[in-house]
Amino acid sequence: MSDARPDNRMTDGPADRVIGEIDPGYVGPRRLSNREYANTARDLLGVKSTPWSEFAPDPIYMSFDNMFETSSLQPEHRTRYAIAAQALADEVFADASLRSRVMTCVPDASPDAARTCAETIFRAFGSRAWRRPLTDAEVTDLLAVAALGRPGEEFDGAMRRVVASILSSDSFLFRIEVDSDPASTKPHPVTAYELASRLSYLLWSTMPDDRLFAAAADGGLVRTEVLLAEVHRMLADPRAERFALDFGWLWLGGRMLAQHSANEVVFPAWDELLRASMLDEMRRYFAEFIDDRGFDEFLTADINFVDARLARHYGFAVSPPSGATMRVEVGNDKRRGFFGLAGVLTATSHEARTSPTQRGAFVLREMLCIELPGPPINVGAFPDLPESGPVRGTFEAISHDPVCAECHVLMDGLGLGMQDFDGVGSYRTLDERGHPIDATGKTPDETRFNGAAELGVALAKDPRVMGCASRKAIMYAIGRALDDADQPYVDQTLDRWSSNRRFSNLLEQIVLSDPFRMRRARSPMP
Repeated sequence: MSDARPDNRMTDGPADRVIGEIDPGYVGPRRLSNREYANTARDLLGVKSTPWSEFAPDPIYMSFDNMFETSSLQPEHRTRYAIAAQALADEVFADASLRSRVMTCVPDASPDAARTCAETIFRAFGSRAWRRPLTDAEVTDLLAVAALGRPGEEFDGAMRRVVASILSSDSFLFRIEVDSDPASTKPHPVTAYELASRLSYLLWSTMPDDRLFAAAADGGLVRTEVLLAEVHRMLADPRAERFALDFGWLWLGGRMLAQHSANEVVFPAWDELLRASMLDEMRRYFAEFIDDRGFDEFLTADINFVDARLARHYGFAVSPPSGATMRVEVGNDKRRGFFGLAGVLTATSHEARTSPTQRGAFVLREMLCIELPGPPINVGAFPDLPESGPVRGTFEAISHDPVCAECHVLMDGLGLGMQDFDGVGSYRTLDERGHPIDATGKTPDETRFNGAAELGVALAKDPRVMGCASRKAIMYAIGRALDDADQPYVDQTLDRWSSNRRFSNLLEQIVLSDPFRMRRARSPMP
């Protein structure tokens, strides 16, 4: 892989960006998302309890939950983290096998031995929890927390208190990267340990493993060939499934589906088992394109992943064994590509009916990276469906309203072309009022299509889809929104991806890029 840097020159951009040959941009401390926290706690401690289930839901920004722009903590969050840290520490010290992960030495009765053992524990456990070596000052601070020799307290009690302190600290809760000269905005490489964390949280949504820590410790990880070898190793590991589950789940509507409510009277097929089957199919479908298939087929591939429940819902003449999922190619061009997945169609519907507007907005936002403004302040409520006449007529009327037309022409032009599927993703020929479905639509570039399958074919020819996928993956990888000054990196990454359109190759190109391997301090406010 080439290490060439983009030679584009930016002539303008946001005030916070340094304009020049290399500008990786500023990214601040990123708080571990709830899923990252859970994975990290399990991998670090081996615990079975789930105190993080009491955490508030992560805020979403630009489709994702790992962005530094939404990483601030409120006092109530601090309280939850402190309670969870204490619960985790208690579980560890109540179990001999878990305790051994922390207590790597046993001191004799002398104060000097206790201090030496404590320092050994702090440096070993603390460096894993904080994902970098501890400084001497930090070890001294932890010794103060331990307060060794407190009357009536055993050594374990002091260590338990320190473990809880480590787990509730900013160095555990945040992925913090340090600029050697915060007053300078000169770009510089991230440290080997920072790079290890960037890589592990991108591909595995968790802390680095022993091999990645070792590559950071000897400095080898900063070398391109070592970094690329680690990417290949990590993508071959079962933990790489978390990328499909986490990135794909957030980007492609999984979180929306998990929170969706469907009216079981209107849609009697709907239940929690069907939701679970839809979510599983969405994850498996995206995983197909990580290393097995080119992403240029993402919107058109005639594949589905069904268990018995979803196969019945689709009307497929297959019978997966109980508890099993089958990969099927039915050859049914009515349900083809990503837009034919029931999970996507359900997540973008209302509780009791479809929503061409929500479906169209989803396509614009997630597939084309077209962000539309919110509705005007003085706009009224969306009109109820008509008591008679085709449902389509309501949306076409809105598209001719001067106040709403600019956005609704784009959204509804796409969404009306997905009306051949109902609010839980079942194929249909009649709308909610019993009128024949007219599923014709048009893309933003005025390409006409009929039905969700043809929409996929039309958009597969639009270069903005691959470009948008690149932008989404870059944002997720570096944990911040992109702006105009990032465009050279987006273009370079997209160009390198075009030779091998598997998503795994896109990830390689992102990891090798300047924004992933470098950082800079924040520019001073004007």
